[in-house]
Amino acid sequence: MSNDSKVSGRVAPETRPFETADIGGLMPGMPEPDFPAALAEAKRCARLTYDALALIDELQRTTEVRHFPAALAEAKRCARLTYDALALIDEWQRTTEVRLKRQRIYISGPMMGLPGSNFPAFHAEADRLRNLGYTVLNPAEINPNSPTNLCGCMRRGLTALLTCDTLALLDGWQRSHEAHLEMHVAHRVGIEIVVAKDVAA
Repeated sequence: MSNDSKVSGRVAPETRPFETADIGGLMPGMPEPDFPAALAEAKRCARLTYDALALIDELQRTTEVRHFPAALAEAKRCARLTYDALALIDEWQRTTEVRLKRQRIYISGPMMGLPGSNFPAFHAEADRLRNLGYTVLNPAEINPNSPTNLCGCMRRGLTALLTCDTLALLDGWQRSHEAHLEMHVAHRVGIEIVVAKDVAA
């Protein structure tokens, strides 16, 4: 699998203008942050900070009060922190969008004529990929009963495949006419084709 097909990691800087606990999605079990809302809020804070700067500048020009230089320095410090936050949010948004875009994987492999329709292999690979953070479309879940109605199973499978970024091939795919068809469709529409066991985080 190519390097750009791996999930992008998030690296937080050592110093941030807010606590990790204030941002969702950074700790296990927490939801992903709402990046558009967070970005809008950071921009709102930036506007408020610069409104305060303008007011302090005006007061400094018209009033001889010794505390204004300190207040102005503090406002400027807050402005720098706000824009640090903006830069961090922008970076998280960019890397998360890449991860979400890359994470839909469709599993393909042999079923017909194998014990249990080879469902255990499909389920095991789906579990492995999900543990790596990918969203997985598993034909053994799409068609949970043995594929007696092959045409119906293939229609549902191909429909799911077309929503994915990557087609991951299980061992033995070479012996499956259905896997060959799925691979052909993936190739024709620009879906990346990889060997399932080579997919990493």
